[in-house]
Amino acid sequence: EGLASNNELEVLKINDNIIKDTSCIELHGLINKLKKLKVIDLSDSGLGGENSLEIFNSLIKIDSLEEVYLNYNEIEEKEIQLSIADSLSKRKNKLKKLFLRGNFSESEADEEEIQEMMRKMNIDK
Repeated sequence: EGLASNNELEVLKINDNIIKDTSCIELHGLINKLKKLKVIDLSDSGLGGENSLEIFNSLIKIDSLEEVYLNYNEIEEKEIQLSIADSLSKRKNKLKKLFLRGNFSESEADEEEIQEMMRKMNIDK
C-alpha cells in the first residue's frame, strides 16, 4: 500500500525476489498506479507464465518508462520476449533500455534474433 500511495515514484527495484501467483496480481495493481515510473527492475524474480503477462501488460501502458530489467526470469517463450520488446517499442513511452537476457536457452540464434530486433528499435540491451 505504501508504494501505491507514492504517485511520484520513478524507480522501483524489486529484483531477486520470487514473484508468483498472488504476488503477480498485487504487483500488477501496483504498477498500474505508478504513472511516473521511469525504471523498473524485476530481474531474477521467477517471472514467467500466465500471471506474469498481467505485469508485462501493465508495463506497456506506462508512457514514462525508460528502463525495464527482466533478466534471468522464466520467460521461456521466444515469442513472448519478442512481443514484450515489440509492444514496449511501439508505445508512446520513452523506452531506452530493455534487458531480457537469461530467460530462455533455445539457441544462440534465438537470442541473436531478439538482440537484433532490439538494435533495430534503438533499444539498449
